[in-house]
Amino acid sequence: MIQNKMIATKRLMRISMVLLFPFWISCEKDPEQIVEVNFEDLVVDTLYLEKSPNTKELGYDFSFFETEENRIVLKTFIDGTIYEYSYPDGRILRTQDYEQEGPNGIGSFNQGYFIEEDFIWFLSEVNLIKADHFGRVIARYALPEANENRQSVNYSTRMGAKVFRVGSSVLIPDAPFVLNEQVVQYEDWILKFDPEADSFEYLSFQWPENYQQFLNDPGFGRYQNSYLHNQNIMVVSLPASDSLIVLGKGLKKKVYAGTREPMNYLKGGQSQQGEWVVFFQDNNSSKYSGISWAEKEQVLLRQAIPIPDTKENREDGKIPILKMVVLDSSLRLKAEIDMPFETGGFNTPDGFYIWIGNPHSEDEVAYVRLSFDDILE
Repeated sequence: MIQNKMIATKRLMRISMVLLFPFWISCEKDPEQIVEVNFEDLVVDTLYLEKSPNTKELGYDFSFFETEENRIVLKTFIDGTIYEYSYPDGRILRTQDYEQEGPNGIGSFNQGYFIEEDFIWFLSEVNLIKADHFGRVIARYALPEANENRQSVNYSTRMGAKVFRVGSSVLIPDAPFVLNEQVVQYEDWILKFDPEADSFEYLSFQWPENYQQFLNDPGFGRYQNSYLHNQNIMVVSLPASDSLIVLGKGLKKKVYAGTREPMNYLKGGQSQQGEWVVFFQDNNSSKYSGISWAEKEQVLLRQAIPIPDTKENREDGKIPILKMVVLDSSLRLKAEIDMPFETGGFNTPDGFYIWIGNPHSEDEVAYVRLSFDDILE
């Protein structure tokens, strides 16, 4: 029988994490020599996953689990379907479609998800949905409403921000579509929601003051995040900031994680199209993008794009530049990797794998495992 929990916001206890750490601690750039390496020099293994004919892209958002038969499986969710793979041979073991409507409906558009061993959590507009891996919805929870300064009723993970499960709570990042004078003052950007205890709190941070120059640009409203379970901290990467924001119980600080390459941030704009105001970004702008925690290697990986690979940049004689900075478990900057393209990856029992596309065939997707041993010596 499906449990249907609609939790009224007025019954929830709002505890803002900003009260726990009122002081902003700043960490300067690590003075140690930064190692510069090429991506290819770190590759030690390649994993191939077969691609379903119904799937255009597999992406790189996989979670691994150990079965009762001591086998490892990888699972991901794409366009309403869970895909389960054997590891390390990369065969599709099973797929499961989810309905959009009805008692087991998860909605037509999911802003985010998180896969556990037996359940999958969906962020669907203002609801959090818990389902099993066989298409059955177990519970629905109404998320608390944001205050009026948020200017939106829906939660939006947007372009790579990740949902995490921590203890009995679900951590839900909420990225704005576009920054404006009111939204840039908002602080409660990461919701920590405990569905069973009927309570919630926030991991709160403010956009840096320099973001006033990027208002009305949808590109600079995006941020990425990662959670370090062994340290119980959330790390937030803003697109136009050299420093990362580190949040935890009693902790709020900045950690330098910038590239040596000059970053040239270019603001987009807006136009009136009939009754609608359309906001657009400048695709030639520098930006920081994906961030990932490599669990086995104990390193944090942050991507930087000083010069995007666009037609306009190439016509101007600008050679594309992509970097990945590497921070150790103490969040000290250790290395900078020259990258061939923007990418992302996932953890396995053997290490962290990074997507490299389809080098051999459109029927399979390749991921390479990196070694950071020389960097961390």
